Amino acid sequence: YKYYYDGLGIYDRIEIRNKYVITGRKGSGKTLIAYYYCAMKQKLNNIGIYEVESLKDVTIEAINKFKEQLSADNSILMWRWVLLICYAKWLLQDQCLDHDEEYIKCSNIINEIIPDIKSIYKIISTEVKYGLNIAGHQLGYENSVKEQSIIDKFESILFSFERSLINVASQSQMEVRLFMDDLDEKYINNDQYLDSVRDILSAAEVVNNLFIERGVNSKFIILLRSDIVKKLRGVNIGKIKRDCTVEIDWTTKISFDTPVLKMLISKIRNSVDSMRRMSDHTVFNAIFSEFTNGEQTYKYILNRTMLRPRDLISFISIIIENNKNSDKITQQMIYDAERQYGEYLKEEVYNELFGTYTQKYIDSLFKLLKLNRQSDFSFPRIRAVYDEYKSNLEIGDLNEALEVLFEYSIIGNIVDGNSSPIYSFRYRDLDAPFAQNEQITIHPGLRREINR
Repeated sequence: YKYYYDGLGIYDRIEIRNKYVITGRKGSGKTLIAYYYCAMKQKLNNIGIYEVESLKDVTIEAINKFKEQLSADNSILMWRWVLLICYAKWLLQDQCLDHDEEYIKCSNIINEIIPDIKSIYKIISTEVKYGLNIAGHQLGYENSVKEQSIIDKFESILFSFERSLINVASQSQMEVRLFMDDLDEKYINNDQYLDSVRDILSAAEVVNNLFIERGVNSKFIILLRSDIVKKLRGVNIGKIKRDCTVEIDWTTKISFDTPVLKMLISKIRNSVDSMRRMSDHTVFNAIFSEFTNGEQTYKYILNRTMLRPRDLISFISIIIENNKNSDKITQQMIYDAERQYGEYLKEEVYNELFGTYTQKYIDSLFKLLKLNRQSDFSFPRIRAVYDEYKSNLEIGDLNEALEVLFEYSIIGNIVDGNSSPIYSFRYRDLDAPFAQNEQITIHPGLRREINR
């Protein structure tokens, strides 16, 4: 991780005790900062535990099935259980802990429900589907079991385990930081999914507050896409967004000082010994031609990204892969890589749309732009194309389709400036409105892929 660039100061902000949610757009580097943080901490502290846990194997549908038997006030209990089990499996590895009665109690529960420590989430998901077996108590769905008895039994086991685990943790000198990742792996834009995401944030807040109250140096940190967080609703969500969240924001400005470009230059500088003392401009000019297609190269490249690290690194990686024997990136190399890069960017946008919209609808959105055969066009033009081909498109309302395309920055507006056109895209301005009366343009990074 010596090439990691933390120009946004995310590492230090994670260190703040009440910050336990990291958000950012898809491709903004949430997972990478988590692994970087853990690697740096492990270098500094040999007795700490710093891990990134994947939640992609936790079946939200299964957890919600069990939640159906819990009252609304107790809807975060299932996620609390998941977090506590995850915490216990790491904490109990501390060899300095006294093996007292509470340690043995916690250890027995862990050993009973997780025979294979690596399959923790799959086991939880599977058991929830058929009722949850906790410490020998089967909480099932049989008609003979009254709902309230299930709730009472689950709460009793959970709170008893939680108390014992916190008591054990208070003996430990270890610092523990657990990043919970991949919640958006199975993103579906419905109330059930969003409620579950809200529940895990609330569960993390409860457990983290318990750590603080008992002087336990531990913390859960949840990684989430910012577009998902934006959709969450709940009594406490506003406070979590305002006070407990670290936002990875790579800015919306196209300039040589844009953080994402500084990130690229930093990686180059740290990779080449002879460039260690060079200025940013010197490093960039040593690698890239000054202009591409009549535009300053750094602007040309940035305009074809959505100002996310993953976009820029993917673009440059494609260029390098196609020109392994070259020490300089020319404008022709950049141009030649655009179509392949466009395939990557289209797939990224497609994956963001998926979960909110059907595959047929997404395919039709791109098909409409392809049938239009223009990168810059007016609303009457796209209306005419839509009217001609609508029987072959799974779109429905054209206005709504254009709003979706604008929301995901597949299209933008060209607004007349004083001296040159101004491009308006949602990724640059989250509050930018779509204007039908202005010229419409396809994102430069997608043009060659869509129009091929």
